[in-house]
Order: sequence, then C-alpha cells, then structure tokens
Amino acid sequence: MKFITAFILALFLHPVFSQTLTVSQKDSAIAGIKKLISEKYAVPHKAKAIADSLQSKNYSNITSWNKFVKKVNEDLYRYSQDKHLSLQYDSALANKLAGQMDFHKEQNDIQKRENYGVSKVELLDGNIGYLKLDYFADGKSASDTVLNAIRFLSKTFTLIIDLRDNTGGSGSMVQLLASVFLPNVDTELLRILYRTGDTVNLKTQRIEPEFQYLSRPVYILCNNKTYSAAEAFTFIFKNKKRAIVIGETTAGAGNIAGPYSVNNKFVITIPVGTIADPLTNTGWEQKGVTPDINSNSENALDKTLQLLRNKSVGE
Repeated sequence: MKFITAFILALFLHPVFSQTLTVSQKDSAIAGIKKLISEKYAVPHKAKAIADSLQSKNYSNITSWNKFVKKVNEDLYRYSQDKHLSLQYDSALANKLAGQMDFHKEQNDIQKRENYGVSKVELLDGNIGYLKLDYFADGKSASDTVLNAIRFLSKTFTLIIDLRDNTGGSGSMVQLLASVFLPNVDTELLRILYRTGDTVNLKTQRIEPEFQYLSRPVYILCNNKTYSAAEAFTFIFKNKKRAIVIGETTAGAGNIAGPYSVNNKFVITIPVGTIADPLTNTGWEQKGVTPDINSNSENALDKTLQLLRNKSVGE
C-alpha cells in the first residue's frame, strides 16, 4: 500500500537545549527549509510564495533555538495557513532521516506502550459502546488492539467514538476503522493527489465478520483539536452518512505530510499531497469538518448520551 505516510511526529520530539544559535546555523536552516518547501510542498504555486517569505534577516536578532523554531513556524503558518507545515528541533530524528534509517520500530514501541492510542473501551448504561482514541496508530501494528476493542463492543446497540483532542496519525488506521463500519470491500474513501502527480485511492479492506460493526448507529465526538487523520475519519463518515458528528468544527489540517531532515538539527514536516472526497472532490483543509450537532467540547459526550436517552424514550 503506497499511502502509509504517518501524520504523527510529536512522539519523537526532543526538548530544545539552551545553546546559543549562531548566524551560520540559522542561515543553513533557512536555506534548507526553503529548498525542501520549494521541491516538495503539495501545492506548487504556493510553495514558491511560502519559501520566498522566509528571509534570514527576519531572524537576525534571535539566538535561542526555541525562539527561532517558534518564529519560523509563525511565519510558515502566516503564509501557508497549513497546520501540517511545521519545523521542529530534533537532532536525533534529523540524523535518522538524513541517513534514511527506519524509525518505524521506535514509533511502534512507543505506540505499543500507549496501547496504540486506544485509551478507553467501555460499556455505558443502555448498552451503549464507548471508544476513545487519542491518536491514529499504524493500522497494521494496532490491528489486534483495535479489532479486539471493536469485538468487545460488538453487541452494543450504538457506539460513540470519541475523537476529541485526537492528534491524528496514520492513514492506514483510517482505512482499518472505516472497514469495520462499512459493509463493502473496496469502497473508495479518499483520493490523495501527491505533488509528484501520483494519485492514490484509499479504499476499505476485508474485515472478518466478528470484528465488524454494521447497521447500528455510530456517533463521533470531535472538537477544534481533532486533527488530521482523525478529521479524515470524521469527514468520511459524515459524508457517507454513516455517523452523526457531535461537537466542534475540527482543526482543518487536511493535507498528507511527511518529515524531512533540514540539516543535522532540524526536521520539517511538509504536506506532500492533497486529500479529497472522491465523490464531491472536496476536502477539509483550512475549513475543518463541521459537526451535525454543535456542542462545546466539554459537554459533547453528555449531549450525545442525552440525545440517545431521549430517542430511547420516544421509541
């Protein structure tokens, strides 16, 4: 499967140390950032404008690594409005990427300790299932954990999937989860157009019946910190009318991105492709996914449970 670009980079971030940042280090970083954006950013006509906006003179008074990263990220967002485009100070990851080392084992070890982002699996009163996902782990690695959670909830009358504050992650998890709830194999979910001109269609895959959750109501909780791959899942299920979305409009991080080494100190995450619904040719970049039912984040679960109780009484 070609579409396995991870959205999660935060798992690998290291603290920025307090050494003084030299002029040559800043100039090297700016030059590397501009080159990578020009070559790889998903929207070519925007790439040049974003790269040109970064001028070494704008950082001449900065000597702190933290302040440099903060200022660069402010400028990148100002000119791109793209929440995936960001710089991090991470010398360990920078050297791994530069040496083309595989860091997926380290990622998997971290995700395994965190139960692959599955933080809660509960049976609530009224035979309502509740699944809380903190992020979207790699679908292949997390498959057993996620599918066993679904099997535990498989006899419930309805299911609430809580994606509030979900930081995103892997497209392969979007594919796995969508396959649990949609009945047909090879249902087209998303279309990804890369800067290279390549197009990838993300489709559902075959899931054993014991791990499927079909023909029963699904509710998705989201907020303004629901990000990236979590937005993709919400976007798909709202468009296909497979779930009712409750909460706040999501973050609006709708491009597919990957990490690149700038030099031996910095890593930049760059969107390398755009994502769209294959039916409407629309995405959620900069717009977010709007809920079917508005609620502030703190009350979204209570509001959903109240809705389900009222519906039960009315039946």
